[in-house]
Amino acid sequence: QRSGIPDSSLRQGYMYLAHRYKRMNDLRAALRWYQVAHALVDDKFCLDLWSWYVENDLANLYNRLGDLEEALYYHNLLVNSLSYFNKNEWLSRECTNVSKLYISMEQPDRALEIAHKGLNAARSQSLGQGVLANAIQVAEVLLEKDSLRDVVYWIDLAAQCKGRALADKAAENQYLIHKAYARYFSKLKRPAEADIHFASADSCMVVARRSSNVFLARDRAKLYNEWGKMHLDQGDELCCREKLITGLGQLWTMPDSLELEAPLDSVMDDITYAELFSTISDYYDHRYTREKDANLLKHSLRYLQWALFGCAQIQQRIAADPSKLTIIRDNRELADRGVERLYEWQQTGTSAEELFPLVRAFLTAAKGRLLREKAEAYSQVQRFDPEDQLRFQQLQEQAWWWMEQRSKTNHEDAFIRSELLKIKRAKSRMLSGRQERSSMMVYPANYLEYHLSAEAVFVAGRIGGTTLFRRLGSRSALDSLMANCQRAFTATEAFDYRTALKSMAAFLLPDEGKSLPAQLCIIPDGGLQQFPFEALILPGGKYLLETCRIWYEHAYGSLREEAVSSEKNERLLVIWPQYPPAPEIHLLAQRGNEYALPYTLLEVEGIRKVMGVKTIIDTSGNAGHLLHSMQKADMLHYAGHARSEGSEAYLILPRTNERLSLEELAEFYHPMQLVVLSACETGLGAWELGEGLRSLGKSFREAGARSVVMSLWAVNDQSTASIMTTFYQTMTLGHSKAEALRTAKLHYLHQSGFEKSHPYFWAGFVGYGEGE
Repeated sequence: QRSGIPDSSLRQGYMYLAHRYKRMNDLRAALRWYQVAHALVDDKFCLDLWSWYVENDLANLYNRLGDLEEALYYHNLLVNSLSYFNKNEWLSRECTNVSKLYISMEQPDRALEIAHKGLNAARSQSLGQGVLANAIQVAEVLLEKDSLRDVVYWIDLAAQCKGRALADKAAENQYLIHKAYARYFSKLKRPAEADIHFASADSCMVVARRSSNVFLARDRAKLYNEWGKMHLDQGDELCCREKLITGLGQLWTMPDSLELEAPLDSVMDDITYAELFSTISDYYDHRYTREKDANLLKHSLRYLQWALFGCAQIQQRIAADPSKLTIIRDNRELADRGVERLYEWQQTGTSAEELFPLVRAFLTAAKGRLLREKAEAYSQVQRFDPEDQLRFQQLQEQAWWWMEQRSKTNHEDAFIRSELLKIKRAKSRMLSGRQERSSMMVYPANYLEYHLSAEAVFVAGRIGGTTLFRRLGSRSALDSLMANCQRAFTATEAFDYRTALKSMAAFLLPDEGKSLPAQLCIIPDGGLQQFPFEALILPGGKYLLETCRIWYEHAYGSLREEAVSSEKNERLLVIWPQYPPAPEIHLLAQRGNEYALPYTLLEVEGIRKVMGVKTIIDTSGNAGHLLHSMQKADMLHYAGHARSEGSEAYLILPRTNERLSLEELAEFYHPMQLVVLSACETGLGAWELGEGLRSLGKSFREAGARSVVMSLWAVNDQSTASIMTTFYQTMTLGHSKAEALRTAKLHYLHQSGFEKSHPYFWAGFVGYGEGE
C-alpha cells in the first residue's frame, strides 16, 4: 500500500499523528509516532529539512518524561541538523532547551554555560527570540542556584526583546517572563507580588493554548504546584489548598477536593504527578503540625505513596542508569518523609506491628532500587534460547568495544555515549520483552534494616518473630560515633577503639544486642554501609562476631532463581595481576598501591590447593580478556589492587592505564555464584541518594552475582591472605558462605596474637547477597 508514496509524505503524516497525541497529553503515544517519523528521514545522517523538527520534539518529550540520556541524544542530533541547515535562530534557542536539560540532570553550572552560549549567539545576529529565550533561561538557572542578585537584570533584558521576538510567540514569551518574576518574588518571600505574576502567567498560558496549543495540561499543573508551594511556605493553607486542587484538576477529572482515592491506573509516567502529590503531602504535614490529627498523617502518607508509584513508573521505562538515579533520588526524599511521618504516627499510640506494612513499603523504596531492577531483568537471560543468548552476548561485546574507544578519543565522547545508549536500549528491549517469571523473592527471617534521614536514624526489622520500628537517635550523634569508629579501624595510631565500638553497639543494637539470634541479616544505610557490624563490642566484652553470624544485603529481599543447567561446573577463576616490585619495603604492607603484593602468592596457592582442578588462574592483567574469562566462571576471586576515588572505583591492572571500572563491570552480565574481591576499598564508592554506595562489589551484584565478599578499607596484605585461605577451606567442608567468612575471621582473631587482634586486621571484609 505504500508503493509510490514518498517517505517525506509518510513522515509528515506520522508527525501530524504524533502532534495530535501530544495535544491529547498522551506523551508516550506521541513519542512512538515521532520515532516512526524520525526513521523516515531521507538521508542516514538525519539531515533533511524536516529532521530538526522531529528531533526537537523527541528531545523535549524525553526531557519531559525524565529520560535525560535519550533527550541529550536527540538534542545532539538536533544541533547537527540546525548547524547543517544554518538555522541560526533555532540553534540559539536550542541552547535554551539543552540548558533546561542540564538543570534536570542537576548540573546548574553547565546549564548556565549553555544558556550564555545561546545568548551570545543570538546577540551576535540580533535574533530577538533567541535573546529573550536564553535571557529567561539564565534567570531560571540563577533562581535554581538561589543566586538572586542578577535575576531581575536578565528578566528585564528578556522583556526588552518582546518587540523583536516572534509575533506568534507573544503569549508564550509573556508567560515565561511572568513565571520568572513569580519565582523570583516567591524566593524573596514577597507573596503579594508573586501572586500577581503567577496569575498573569496563568492568563498568558490560557491564551497561548488557545492560539497554538504550545502548553499542555501538565504545564498548567506545574504552574499551580509552584503557586501552591509558595502559599504553603507563607503559611496560607487555604490558598495553598485552592491552588493544589486546581493543579490536580488539570491531571484528573474529579470533585473539588484533595481527600480522594487515586485512580492509580491513570497516574502516568510523568514527573508532574509525583511533584504535585509531594506538595499535597507537604500541605497535610503542615496542617498536622498545627492540628495534631492523625488522619492528616494518613492523608500525607497516601499522597507520598502515590508519588512513589509515579516515580517507579518513570524508572521502569528509562534505559540509562544516570536518569534512573535522578528518579531514585526523588524516591529517597519521599521515602525519608514517609518514614518520619510513620514514626510520628507511632507516637500517637499505634503499634509497630500495625504500621509495619507501610514501614516496609517506604523502606523498600528507599534503597537498592537500581540493583533490584537489574536483578529482575537479568533473571531472564539464562532462559533465552541459544539465538537470543548469542545476540545478547554480541551486544555486551559491542558495548565493551565502545567503552574501550571512549577511553581513547575524548573528542568523540558524545557520539560514543549515544552508541552505548543504543546498545542499552537493545538490551532493555530483549529483557523487558520476556513475561515469564522463573524466580522468587527470598526474605531474611531475622534482620535489622537501618534508615538515615537528614535528622534522625531509624531501625526496623524482625527479630525472633517480633516486629521492630524505632528511632535510635539523631544523625549528629551517629556521625560523631562514626568518626570515632573510623579512627578505631586505623591501625596506624594508638586509640581506645574498644570504647568507641561499645558506644556504637549501644546506639545501633536493640537492647544492646542481648536478644539477637544466631544468624542476622543487616541492611545498612548511608555511612553504615562502610561499617562492619561484626566489630561491635557487646556489654560482656565480646565482639558481635563471636556471638552472631552476620551477613549483609543492599535491600530487603533478594531474587532467587530456579536452577538452570550450566556448563561452568563450579569453576573458580582467580585473577592474580602481576605488578612491578615495590621500591620501598613499607609499600608491601597494604593493598591499594600499584606494586607487587608478596602475600598474594600464599593466598593464591592456598586457594589452588583447597579448590583443586576447578581453579583457573589468570595473570594476564588484560581487561578485555578478563571480562571474557568471567563469562565462563561460576566463582571469581580477585587478588590484587583496587581503588575508590570520589565518584570513581576501579580494579587496578598492571598494564599501563589499564583498569576495570564499576560502570564497565556492571554493564556485563556475570551470573556467578560468588565473587570475592580480595583488594582494598572494594565496598566503597560514590554515594547515590536512594541507591546507596556504588561500589565495585555492588557492581558485580548488579551484573548478576549472587554473593560478593568485599572490603571496607585498605586491608592488610598478610591478614587478607590468611583469612581468604581459611574462608575457602571452610566452604569446601560444606559450610555456608556466611559461616565460612565468620569462621575465617574468628580463626584469625584467636590465632593472631594480641597485636593483630585489632579489628583493622580482620573486620574489613563483609559479605553481601546470598549467605547460604
